Parts: sequence; structure tokens; C-alpha cells
Amino acid sequence: MAPDRFRLCLLASIAALGLSGCSSAPLPAPAGWEEEPARSLRTWSCSGELKAGAARVLANPPYALPMAGYFGASWLNCRSSRDPIHVRALVLECGGSRVAVVSAETVLIPPGLRAEVEETPAFRRSGLRFWILGATHAHTAPGGHIEAWPAELLGTGWFDPLYRRFLVERIAEALESASRGLQPARLEFSRAQVGGVSFNRKIASVEADPELAVLSVFPLAGPAPAGSRPAAELQSPAAPLARLLRFAAHPTLIPFYRRQISGDYPGALMRLLERDGSVDLFIQGPSGDLAAGRPDDFPPLAWKRRLEEVAVRLHDAARQAERNSTRLEPAPAGGQTLYRLSSAQAEMPLPPRQPWRIPFFGRAIASHYPEKVAIRGLRIRGPGADLFIASFPGELGTDLGKQLRAAIAGAVENAGALDGVWIWTLADDYLGYAFSREAYRAGGKSGHLAAYGEGLGDHVLRAWTKLASSCGKMSP
Repeated sequence: MAPDRFRLCLLASIAALGLSGCSSAPLPAPAGWEEEPARSLRTWSCSGELKAGAARVLANPPYALPMAGYFGASWLNCRSSRDPIHVRALVLECGGSRVAVVSAETVLIPPGLRAEVEETPAFRRSGLRFWILGATHAHTAPGGHIEAWPAELLGTGWFDPLYRRFLVERIAEALESASRGLQPARLEFSRAQVGGVSFNRKIASVEADPELAVLSVFPLAGPAPAGSRPAAELQSPAAPLARLLRFAAHPTLIPFYRRQISGDYPGALMRLLERDGSVDLFIQGPSGDLAAGRPDDFPPLAWKRRLEEVAVRLHDAARQAERNSTRLEPAPAGGQTLYRLSSAQAEMPLPPRQPWRIPFFGRAIASHYPEKVAIRGLRIRGPGADLFIASFPGELGTDLGKQLRAAIAGAVENAGALDGVWIWTLADDYLGYAFSREAYRAGGKSGHLAAYGEGLGDHVLRAWTKLASSCGKMSP
């Protein structure tokens, strides 16, 4: 080929690539995504005496890794580890069937990680029928566990298959350890309002969510005798076996330039509570537009003080709420404390993906967002608690989170008995951000990461209404 012709073809190829990358046309969505927002619905339930087991597994990487969560910071390895990083698991058994929830101190759960855990021998030995895997969303957690060049380049560091396998094995180990320690248990639900520790970083006029909700898992004081259990034996010990804690705020208190591995405020909170011997799991609520701390903080000077303040205030509120809520309830005939676990899961096809506004690469980046994700719901009912946990594989804005809680509460059976609906974000997969139409149109921080546009919020509400109604109507 003549040089001039070669150069012409090369320029034409570059121009074609540029035009395709700059195109504003959305990427196609799965067929029928609007008519059927939740597909392949599967439901399950069980009832009986409750048993629980919990485990905490150290997950600090064995060698230096980049920090996940901050643009640019992922290009350099962390210099040290400020805090221990853990994976924590809680397994509940009811009627011979087991469910689990896992909280990992990582920035997000990448596609495929959950499936890799399920392939391990340790996971198979745990005997689980249903489980949810969530990230605390600590931006100073180790990176390198996501295999997708946009994420590697822009936030989580170059993919490291050895660390990914290490993380998979720690999750499976936590689940197996928790399943081996099952013992009779009972639940207590409590909540507290903790203002002044978070703010809306996207729309200043929208208030942050101040609610800290706690599900405490107490071991029963003694074995069930024949007949009804005396009230004295129903008294829970002072320290619980485990806690689930739901709060909503971005863990971004530690400045990225310190390059220290840390669990940020969720890690500090869990370690404070675990002084009593419990295993505490942090569940990140709808925090797509919320940050921990205060809007006038100056991170180079205030980060350490603010980190300690947020963790201590949440710790104190959780302990006080727990003390205020504990109550005695008589056991039914036969000495058993009966609980019911109900779950549902479905595939949610997603709307068309909008290209990023980046020349040459906008459509390529959008293509790394998933076409479909799984959503899962778990309802736990019995003495002391009636809680619905809804997983969301991404980050939700505050107002969309409120709308989703209301939609789920309106769809489940016997909603009047619910203590709460928890939206567990950053669970099982990752699709980026989702905002309500109003918040999306308002613009501001993280709007460019909402790859499915302003209609995703309405789509999520329709999908979850269908799933929640199915979960609520199951029979044991």
C-alpha cells in the first residue's frame, strides 16, 4: 500500500473511532426491559427456631496494593496499613435452611466476584441457600480486584488476580466459619438518630439521612427445657453475638494522598463495638449523595478528629439504642422461639446505557456497565424484629432511597408489622449511581457516573415493587 494511501486509511480509522466514541446514541438494552423490570423470579421461605453464627476474618493484603476509590490515587501503591481490614459474616439458620449476609471492607463488589466465592469448597461446605454480599464502600480499602480498564485507570488500580483470589477465599472462609458456630439465638431491632455526622454533597438543600438502625443477634442464655421457657432464661446476655448496622454516608474521611489502607469510619465503628466480643457488620445505606463529616471540614487538618468523632458517636448511639430496646418476650409452648425467613431474588434488565462525555472512549466506558443485574430481598420475622433487607448493586441517592423504602413497605405482606426496610447498597454487583429524576436533573457531584440516565430510578422502583410483593406473600 502506498504511503499516502496508508496515512489516509489510518486517519479515516482514527476519525471513525473518534466519531463512535463521541456518539451520544445510547447502547442497546435487553429486549423487553421496560415491560418486565424483574425477571426469573425465585422465592423461598422457612420457619422454626433460630440459630446464628458469626465470624470475622482478617483480609489485609499480603503485599502492597493501590488504594481503591479515588481518581488518580489508584496509580500508586499504598505506603502502609493504618487499620486492619476484615470480612465479616453472619449466618442464620431456620427450619434447617441457612441464609447469610457478608460485609467486606472494600470499595465495591465487582461483577463475577460473588460467583467465584460460590465455586469455592469452603462456600459449599457452609450449606447456604441464600446470601447477600455487600461492601462498606471504604475508599481507602485495597484496590486491584476489578478487571475492567475504566475502573483500573480511573479509580481502583490495575487488576491483580492474586489479590482477587485472596479476597474470594477470605469471604468463603468467613462464611464457613460462621456456619460452623451456629447456636440458638434471638433478635432485637433498634434505631437512633445521629445528626451532624454527615451531609449532602450533591444538593446542599437536601438533608442527610441521620438514622442508624441496628439488628442485634443475642445468643440464648441456656438450652430450651421441656415446656415453656422461664422468663429468666429468656434474658439475653449483655453482649450480643453479632450486630448488623445500617447507616448512610460515603466513607471518604481519610485523604487519598496519605496512601494508607483503612476501613475509614465503618471500620473504626465496627472495631469499637467489637470490644464486647461481638462480630459487627456494617451495611451501607443510600449514600450516593451523602458524605461523612461536615461540609466545612478541611481534610488535611480535620480528618483524624472527624473520623474518631463519627465512629464514637455512631458507637454510642448504637449501644444506647440497643439498651433501650431489649425486652423480654414469653416463649411459645414447647420452649421454642419461632422465626420466619423469606427471600426472593430476580434478574433486573437495565435501561440503555448513556455514553460518557469523553472523546474517543465514551461509548467504550459505557459498555463496561452491565446490561442486567440481580436484586435480592430478605425478610426476617420473629420476636424482637421484623426487618426487610433489600440489596441494590450500586449507589443510590438519598431521595431515591426514601422512595424505594416506601415502595417496598407498601408492597410486602403485613407491612404494618415492619420495624424497618433497609436498602443495602453496593451489594452483589455494581452498576454505578442511580438518582431520582429530580436529583439527576439537578446535576452536581457524581451525575456523570449515572450511566443509565434519569429513568433508572423509576425502573428500580417498578422492579422492587414486584420483588417485594412476591417475598411478602410466600408461605412457609
